[in-house]
Amino acid sequence: MSARRAVLSLLVVLGVAPRPAAADWLLFYTGVALETRGAWEVRGQQVRFTARSGALQSARAEDIDLAASAFLSWQIGDRRAIDAARPPAGAELAPARGAAAAPATAACVPAKIVAVRSAETLEVARGGRSEIVHLACLDAPEAAHRLPELAYFGDTADLTVESLAPAATEVCVAEENPPLVDRSGHRIVYVRLPDGRDLGETLLRDGLALARGGACARHDLYLQSERAALAAQAGNWGLLAHDLAVAVVGLPSSSGRASALPPARRAARRS
Repeated sequence: MSARRAVLSLLVVLGVAPRPAAADWLLFYTGVALETRGAWEVRGQQVRFTARSGALQSARAEDIDLAASAFLSWQIGDRRAIDAARPPAGAELAPARGAAAAPATAACVPAKIVAVRSAETLEVARGGRSEIVHLACLDAPEAAHRLPELAYFGDTADLTVESLAPAATEVCVAEENPPLVDRSGHRIVYVRLPDGRDLGETLLRDGLALARGGACARHDLYLQSERAALAAQAGNWGLLAHDLAVAVVGLPSSSGRASALPPARRAARRS
C-alpha cells in the first residue's frame, strides 16, 4: 500500500471525508482533524471557532495542537498561495544564522542538557540540580497525537532539538527580566547553544515553530525569523509538509508526488 493510500485509509477511520480546501483546521491530540469555517481564535484557555454547519463552538486549548493547527491551516488555505508568492514584510530584516542579536534579558547562566522532553521543553542541570524549563516566546508543534500520522510537525521539531542539544550538551540559559514561569511552574528561558545560536530563534528560522505573542524580550527578533522561514518555505512551511498536510485532510497533492509518512521515533511525552 502506498504512503498516500495509507494516510487516506486512516482518514476513513477518523471519519474525515475529502472536501475542497477551507479556511482553517484544528488538530486534536485524539487524532481528529477538524475543518472550521473561517479562522479559529484562542481566547484564554479556550479555542473559539465556527463549525462548517455555521454554529459557533469552543474547545479546550489544551486538547489542541495549536502550532500544528496553524501550520496545517496555512498549508491548506488560501494564505499559502499569497504568502508563498510575496515575501512577508520585515523578512529581509531578519539577522543571519548565528547572529548574536539578543534584546535584554537576565544574565546567561551555564547549564547542561539532561533530556529533551519536547521541542520547547527541556530538562537542564545547573547548580547541582535538574529542572524542567520552557523555551520563551515560541510555540512548537507537539508529537503527542494518538495517531502518528498527525504528529509529523512535532516529530520534526523534536528531532531537530535533539540533534542540536543532545544530552550532556553545555548550554547557557537566560530568563526574561523579570523572570516568568509557565502554568506548570517551569521557568521560561532562552537557551544559547555551544556555537552561539539561540535555540528558539533557530527553530523559528528553520520553520519548525511559531513566534508567540506577548511581552517577551525577543518577540520582534523571533517574529522576523518566522517570517524569513515562511518566505523561504523552510521546514513546516515547505513542500514536504504541504504534501503531508493535504493527505491528512484528504485533498489531492498539488505537487503530484506521493506523501511520505512521518518517520518512526521515540515515544514523546507532553510536559
